[in-house]
Amino acid sequence: MKYLGFLLLLLLTGYTLFAQNESAMLKGRVTDENNIPLEFVSVSVKGETQGTKTSIDGQFVLMVSANRTVQIVFTYVGFESKIINKRIENGETYNLTVSINRNTRQKDGVTITDKSKRNEAGNIAINPKKYYEMDSTVQGIEGLLKIFLSNNNELTSQYNVRGGNFDENLVYINDFEVYRPFLVRSGQQEGLSIINPDLVSGVNFSTGGFQSKYGDKMSSVLDITYKRPKEFAGSVSLSMLGLAAHLEGTAVRKRLSYMVGARQKSNQYLLQSQQTKGVYNPTFTDIQAYLNYQFDTDWQVDVFANYARNRFDFQPENSTQSFGLINKAFQLRMFYDGAETDKFDSRYGGVSVTHTPNPKTTLKLIASGFQTRESETYDILGEYLLGELETDLGKENFGDVKYALGTGVIHNYARNYLNVNVGNIAHKGFYDAGKHFLLWGLNA
Repeated sequence: MKYLGFLLLLLLTGYTLFAQNESAMLKGRVTDENNIPLEFVSVSVKGETQGTKTSIDGQFVLMVSANRTVQIVFTYVGFESKIINKRIENGETYNLTVSINRNTRQKDGVTITDKSKRNEAGNIAINPKKYYEMDSTVQGIEGLLKIFLSNNNELTSQYNVRGGNFDENLVYINDFEVYRPFLVRSGQQEGLSIINPDLVSGVNFSTGGFQSKYGDKMSSVLDITYKRPKEFAGSVSLSMLGLAAHLEGTAVRKRLSYMVGARQKSNQYLLQSQQTKGVYNPTFTDIQAYLNYQFDTDWQVDVFANYARNRFDFQPENSTQSFGLINKAFQLRMFYDGAETDKFDSRYGGVSVTHTPNPKTTLKLIASGFQTRESETYDILGEYLLGELETDLGKENFGDVKYALGTGVIHNYARNYLNVNVGNIAHKGFYDAGKHFLLWGLNA
C-alpha cells in the first residue's frame, strides 16, 4: 500500500510538470494610431503574473499558457488600454501587431525645444503641430503662446510680453514683416490671424532680448517659417467656429512649390454668451498663397500674398451686471438702442530674391507692401438703472432690486476711418565663417 501511494504521487507530479510546460511564444509590435512604435508599453496576461515591456522599436516577446484562451493586456500612460483574446497551441510562435489609441481625455502640454537654433539668444522653438491638439477659441498659432504669456481675453490672438502692449510684438513670415488691423479695440472685433496654421512648418519666439537682426526694439518677435512642400497634399477642417482648407504641391519638375489656403470664421455662438445680449453677426475671411521657384542652386524667388476681409455687425439689446458685497450688493441694468458696424479689409504682398554665390554666403532682397482700409462706426444709445439688491435670505424678494439709486443715459458715437499704405524694401546677408556667423541688413 505504501508503494502504491508513492507511485500515485509520482504520476501526479509528472502530470503537473507536463501541464506547466505547455506554453507558447507571443511576439509582436505595438504602435500608436500613426504607426509610430511605442517604447515601454506594458504587455501582460490578465490573471497571471508574467509580463514584459516593449523595446525602443515597439517589439516584445512574451511566453503565455498554451491550449487555452488568454487575455493579453496592453497598457501605456496617455493611451487607452487594449485587451486581445488569443488561443495559441502548445509550442507555437504567434506574431501580433497591435495599435493603441491616444487617450483623448488627456491633454498634452506644448513641447518647447531649442535644438535647431540653440546658439541664438532668447530664442524658443515651438512645435506647430501642437496647435491641432489644443482646445482654443483662437484659430491661430498665437494660441500656443498664451500658455506662458499674459493674456486676459480668450477671443483675441494678441498677447502681452513683459508688460508691453499687444501692438508691440513683431511678426515675421519667412522674413516678411506682417501687420494687423489698427482700429481693432476688442477681441470680438478681431478676425483671423494672418498666420495660417495649415501652412506653417516652424515657430520661433523671442521675448525681450531678441537679436538685432529683427530690427525694431519691441517686446517680442514671432518668427514663422512656412513649408516648402515636396508633394501634393491638402486638408479640410470644419467646426462650429468656421472652416479652413488648403492645397500644396509642386510643379515645373519640382522647381515650383506652392501653397494656397482659405479660412472662414464666425464666433457668433461665443459672443451670444457674453454679458451684453444682442444680435451679433461677425464674419471673418482670408485667402493666402505662398510660392517658391528654384531657378538653380544659386537663385530662388519667394512670393507671399494675403487678403483678409473682416466684418463685425452688432445690435446690442440689454445687459445686467451685479457687484458689491454679500450684505450690500448692487445691480446695473442697461437697455440699448442702435448698432455698430466695423469693416477691415487688408492686403499684403511680398517678393524676395535669394542668391547663394557660395555655400558660405547668402544674399537676400525683400520687397513688400501692405494696404488696409478700415472703418469703425457705431451709434448706440444706452439707458441704465442702478439699484440696490435685497440680500436678506429670509425675504421673498431676495436677489431682486429693492429700490432704485439712479438712472441715466449714455450715448456712444464714432465714425473712425483709416487708410494705410506701407511699403518696405530690405536687404539681408548671411556669412558662415565656421565658428562665427555674420549677419547684416538694410531696411527702408
